Amino acid sequence: FKLHLGSTVYVSRKPLPAQRKRHKPSRQDLQSADVFHIRQIWRNASEGGAASIFGYYYFRPSETYPLASRRFYGNELVLSSHCTAVPVADVLKECAVMSSATYSSGRPAGVAPHDVYVCDFVCDKKKRKFSAVAKS
Repeated sequence: FKLHLGSTVYVSRKPLPAQRKRHKPSRQDLQSADVFHIRQIWRNASEGGAASIFGYYYFRPSETYPLASRRFYGNELVLSSHCTAVPVADVLKECAVMSSATYSSGRPAGVAPHDVYVCDFVCDKKKRKFSAVAKS
């Protein structure tokens, strides 16, 4: 798969051994991976031309501080305010994240159902606060 600005991918939480980078990730690998939204892509001349991506992480509900009354979809994620750079070598597979309104009207073609997520909120972990994602 090709990486594009604005796409969403699974990123390994720890650097992968060289022999694992060539294999298809298992479902267990994907469930323990982070979901990442790509905002920039570039090559590092100082690191031998290695490509990197910059963007935002998504949290799973278990990684946040939800209210006791807050209920989540089974496949819901929460956008974080934390952004960082990640080596392209740590990208495992492409996935899709969409608003609940878009999710209820259809799913993207070519993406497996277990790789499609819903996101309507941003979480600020420092303030322990949820807010709605700005419509664009």
